[in-house]
Amino acid sequence: DWDGLANLFARKGWRELQFIGVVVGRDNILDGAKIRYGDTGKGPSSAFQAIHMLTQPYVTVSDDGKRVQLRARLMQINSSASGPGSWIAGVYEDQLVKENGAWKIQGMDLDYTWMATYKDGWTRADPQAADALKPSPALLARYKLDAPIRGEPGIPFPRIAALPFHYTNPVSGRAPERLIGWTEIKEKK
Repeated sequence: DWDGLANLFARKGWRELQFIGVVVGRDNILDGAKIRYGDTGKGPSSAFQAIHMLTQPYVTVSDDGKRVQLRARLMQINSSASGPGSWIAGVYEDQLVKENGAWKIQGMDLDYTWMATYKDGWTRADPQAADALKPSPALLARYKLDAPIRGEPGIPFPRIAALPFHYTNPVSGRAPERLIGWTEIKEKK
């Protein structure tokens, strides 16, 4: 339901597409989903299903109550009819705004941390497995990108990459290595 996905975003919202870059605006978000995942118009694929769980949300509401920043961990479980199932983990740093009385996603930043098959699990994750998710140069050329990837361009495990936080440590007050504030990304004309 790529139309439904695009409608979760604010009119001029932005979405980071992992391995690809950032697109701005509902039309570009919709086009990006169709390019990346296909558009058969027949609903979910029987060859691949994903359970996309977000856990441990940390929500910060602006003083005026008009904006929200949300950090959550991703645990994604993928099935496949043509190969082994897989896990993907990561972190979202999202921005939300109220638009026409409804909360919409203004910005969606996703950083993957690891990917592995069901059989191997994260302790034996193959660092090269994520290469299968990288788009070909021909596919990449189809996107109308407005900005580059904001963090890691792929899945860094077993290397540990700095992950984004929109807040300092609530106990110590220490700033993380990648402290990110509210971000406005404009559509390229």
